[in-house]
Amino acid sequence: MTSHLPTRQQDAIAVVGMAARLPGAPDVAGFWDSLLGTGTAIAGVPPARWDCEQIYAPPGGGPNTSYSGVGGFIDHVDCFDQRHFGIAPREAEAMDPMQRLFLQSVWSALEDAGINPRSLSGRRVGVFAGVGNAEYTSLMREARCDNDAYRATGMALTLVANRVSYALNLRGPSQIVDTACSGSLVAVHRAIEQLRLGQCELAVAGGISLMLSPELHVAFSQAGMLSTSGRCRPFDADADGYVRGEGVGVVVLKRLDDALRDGDYIHARVLASAENHGGRAHSLTAPSFRGQADVLACAWQAAGPAVQQLAHIETHGTGTPLGDPIEIAGLGEALRLSRAADAQCAPAGTLHLGALKGRIGHLEAAAGIAGFIKSVLALRHRLIPGNPAFTQANPQLELAGTPLHIVGEPLPWPGDAQCRVAGVSSFGFGGVNAHVVLQSHDAPATPDAGAREAEIVLLSARDEDGLFARAAQLLDYLHPGAHPQVLCALHRLSGGAGENAGMPDLDASWQALGIDAARLASRVAALADALGLDPAGIDLRDCLCWSDVVCAFSAVLPPPDTGTPRLSARASVSRRVAAPSLRSVAASLFLGREVQARRLAIACDSFSDLAAQLAQVLTARTAGARAVLALGAKDPGLALSPPDWHDADALADWLRGCAAFSSMGDALALRYERCAGQPRVPMPTLPFRLDRVWFKARDDVPARPLASEGGGAPPREWPVALLCEPWTARLRTPPARLPTVLPWPAHCGAPFARDGVAFGSVAWGAGAAAQARLVAHCDDTGLAYRAGAAMAGVLRVARVGTAAPLRAVPDAEPHALLDGGLAHWQSDARMRCRGERFDVVIDFSAMAAPTGDDAMLWTHWNVAFAEALQWLFRDCAGDATLLPFRAARVVWAGAPGPVQKIRVRFDALRARAEAWAWSGGRLVLQVDELEVRAAPWLQPASDAPGMTTSLAGAAS
Repeated sequence: MTSHLPTRQQDAIAVVGMAARLPGAPDVAGFWDSLLGTGTAIAGVPPARWDCEQIYAPPGGGPNTSYSGVGGFIDHVDCFDQRHFGIAPREAEAMDPMQRLFLQSVWSALEDAGINPRSLSGRRVGVFAGVGNAEYTSLMREARCDNDAYRATGMALTLVANRVSYALNLRGPSQIVDTACSGSLVAVHRAIEQLRLGQCELAVAGGISLMLSPELHVAFSQAGMLSTSGRCRPFDADADGYVRGEGVGVVVLKRLDDALRDGDYIHARVLASAENHGGRAHSLTAPSFRGQADVLACAWQAAGPAVQQLAHIETHGTGTPLGDPIEIAGLGEALRLSRAADAQCAPAGTLHLGALKGRIGHLEAAAGIAGFIKSVLALRHRLIPGNPAFTQANPQLELAGTPLHIVGEPLPWPGDAQCRVAGVSSFGFGGVNAHVVLQSHDAPATPDAGAREAEIVLLSARDEDGLFARAAQLLDYLHPGAHPQVLCALHRLSGGAGENAGMPDLDASWQALGIDAARLASRVAALADALGLDPAGIDLRDCLCWSDVVCAFSAVLPPPDTGTPRLSARASVSRRVAAPSLRSVAASLFLGREVQARRLAIACDSFSDLAAQLAQVLTARTAGARAVLALGAKDPGLALSPPDWHDADALADWLRGCAAFSSMGDALALRYERCAGQPRVPMPTLPFRLDRVWFKARDDVPARPLASEGGGAPPREWPVALLCEPWTARLRTPPARLPTVLPWPAHCGAPFARDGVAFGSVAWGAGAAAQARLVAHCDDTGLAYRAGAAMAGVLRVARVGTAAPLRAVPDAEPHALLDGGLAHWQSDARMRCRGERFDVVIDFSAMAAPTGDDAMLWTHWNVAFAEALQWLFRDCAGDATLLPFRAARVVWAGAPGPVQKIRVRFDALRARAEAWAWSGGRLVLQVDELEVRAAPWLQPASDAPGMTTSLAGAAS
């Protein structure tokens, strides 16, 4: 067993950067958002991966079959920004996607750490990657791809780590770790070892696992490891196996003293880590509780007295009947061993157990790094996320007499909030175990810099689209959800009124700005008029500042054009949490990013001023009054010194005299490399192009779904915004807060829309936003679709399914209408309880028919269907908004007109619903096996009168 004892501060390790792409979360920020929800990211196998129907059989159904058709999947595994890394197309196609995605994630993690990856060239930087199965190679072999010179490097697992070292010219250790499920956490442990031994000055560590082929799915089904119910329930009485998942995660590690010296943003500290093998157990793949206990006790002893504050352990928690009881027994034994060795280095309070696999599945080689990042986020936010899959403890768990508590609901961090300590466990099915002890790091408050100075914010990219994507990222960081057109309109109106000599402070309260209700109503009305919107249809009751108003108006505008599709990641720490100064933001963007050919420089003296300048650039594609936009200028520049940094206008004049930015770069380096007391902060990372890169199968070989996805007609894309219309005014849930609910037949093409279409295996992501887009790949026989909320070019919440022409029109309503006929949609839907069945029939004929294009009819049906769900569960859902989670089938019998009536029937024993809807006197919609879940983050708006209610009335 190996471990390290941090006897001095310089032995502690700092986590200074993070990046992740996990099921249901395209970035670290999205991962934390998902952890706050009550849903899971488990969904049906995407049609682009493999055909579940061809291999499906119930348990015991014979060889070469699988009873599991679900998993935790990530998007865009077939995409790679090869241009950014200078990799030739043929070489990129031969590269295993694990190499590509890990390389991009390392770049993102370094940028998150405020480090320009190119600046590490020639330095002793280590790369440690937990990896598993190379399924891309088997797919290429099956497709009989040409065996060229790139095949050897493309298929080599060692290149997952080695290619990063080569691409960035890193001279430290570079190794992969293949210990199965514990690989990525063992990689973190070995990176810590090398840092403490002085073998490297900086280390990137993590892991990746992808599910590209059904072979392992079949093998694990045959072994009985996978859940027969399709749900992973760690430590629960109903646990019946795990659900597979995929993803990638990377962290940047540095000696704590070095991180403090360099002004890095420190996400958390690593106190200790340990690794061992469990020795001989009941079988080769059976876990050893003694081995697990030993590795935990070793890490706890190495962590020292601080481990007494240990309050949370992110467990391995697979949800298997064998593994869960052994892990609980191992935890109990670890407590006994550590107390016997040294009670001062043993946990002293209750240990709250988390289990991430219940949300995203078992990520196998990437499981440990996912749990590590989750624990870092929990330490920072002082909150232990809940386990939505846990309801009742497995009676086989030996919990009595132990301080172990399985977390169900989210839990504020217990005990001493100033010294928060967490542990992360990961156990490989070959017997290799790892455990890491983490401690919170709360940075001291940054001293007031005194008089406010102007700054120069520099953005750059390889091409014009990339530059504008960077600008959109930064605007979203400053004001999430803000539409550039709204900010531009507000800036023009504020400048004309002379308020604060331009853009007002968007985050300041109305009281701080000296704005009363009448004055604000006038401003809101003027803003709506400038945008051509009706303020009466926009919910402004909860708006406490201009930022809230901007988001409310932005929600009803079509999303801005994002240009080339890109994988855009938000900052791992939001601006509200990090609370950076403007200088910290400017310094982080200058020092932590590669300066490329296309550049945008903005002189600004506040975040609101910066947002206004960015909005101008994004709206008009031209620079504003204080910005300089240079798309590849090559002039030598002028040897000018910057003027007084207190005057943004003077700085802007100086920028325009700097021509190609050479003298400006020298001035920024002089300013920001010496900005003592202004630590770096996490900022949005490089928006990689989503260029499809995949091998080409031989013409005589039937292609796998992923190999053929890019063939044929290009994907079609439609806006599916939920617009505010007069007929939505009486809804319990405001339209801006409703999700996109139904897959829409018109998006399948004219033949499908006319004759009908059946959508199968429909799964909705949690928290779908009102502004969404749908992308579909369609041919003569069917359609694969995916929809979700787009922000800076990436689908943040997605659903996946298949569609095919309808073969038979649904029968008439299979059950008689409830006695008493139909109720009025605006007042009281008629409810009836039949034992364990609940029915509701709602008449929507009183709702005004939608006018306009197909998008309005889509909105009309979405709002009606969502409202029917709210009425069905109005007596048991409380304040939560109920959203669809998944359905076996959604059938449209031809293109519908306005909705006439909807019936929903819920079977409480099976926790499933069925729904039917009529239009024009005929049944047009049938939904089978609908699972509904509560979304507490979507709250019905309060009807209580208040300041903003009167504002809305005055503005109208």
